[in-house]
Amino acid sequence: MAEIVLRIRPRQYWRMKEHESWFSDMSEQGLHFYEIGTYIAKFKKGDRKRMDYRLELAKSKYISSEKIRLYEESGWDYIASDRNFHVFAAPTERKANEPPINREEQISIAKKAFNKTIFNFIVNLIAIIVITTVFVKSFENGNISVLQLIDGYTLAPLLVLFVNFIQILPIGKSLFGINRLHNELKAGILDNQQKPWENFYRSGIVYSFIY
Repeated sequence: MAEIVLRIRPRQYWRMKEHESWFSDMSEQGLHFYEIGTYIAKFKKGDRKRMDYRLELAKSKYISSEKIRLYEESGWDYIASDRNFHVFAAPTERKANEPPINREEQISIAKKAFNKTIFNFIVNLIAIIVITTVFVKSFENGNISVLQLIDGYTLAPLLVLFVNFIQILPIGKSLFGINRLHNELKAGILDNQQKPWENFYRSGIVYSFIY
């Protein structure tokens, strides 16, 4: 049975080309990607081999047999799916054709993801503004004293405020990432394009640790 190696997955989920480059370089080191989760990517240890990877935006985690068949006809093997992407791979020596991606569908998925994310961002931002305003006004009106702050009577609203701050940071980063991906899809500049992953990976690990 192949040895399983775990790697922390960077939280910048929408950096598709950086993910593809990362998976390819891991294969050259003998670590072949086979499963991905929210925080962890799993690799099987094996022979060093150059592999090409392609990520496709997904409507859902589940993929149809028809889509898998279309990719196989172009030379790509289905590997795994997460909430946002389907992952395919092919040995570089196979010289697989570019996968049959429906560009308009991809743009539509990215737009819906952006709208959903900006809604979550606005909800968290409103919660932060409301809680902060109530807290400040209460303090100014004398409803909250310094003694109460020390004794922890206001701990609950402060914790809620802190949680909202923690949530809004990754949501904001996702907004920028999805918008960038949407623009790249519209411009048609993602096909067969590789991007260096090292800085993206290191910054992602640091951010995940802080988060």
